[in-house]
Amino acid sequence: MKPFEKQFFEDAGVKVNEDLLAVSDLLQWIWRSAIRKSEAEPINIYIPSLRMRTLLYQWLNNEEIKFKK
Repeated sequence: MKPFEKQFFEDAGVKVNEDLLAVSDLLQWIWRSAIRKSEAEPINIYIPSLRMRTLLYQWLNNEEIKFKK
């Protein structure tokens, strides 16, 4: 998240969970691939980022979205 956007929300008293935002963006990216076509096509996803891969696995396993550094 861009620092000025995060600051805007925090100044308004809104707590920002950047990991939840990141997994949301990742899921949107996956959905906009061939998976959303009326005749869904299989897709291969390569996620080299440990952080993003961990967040996706947590979401798939219905775990709390919390990246551990």
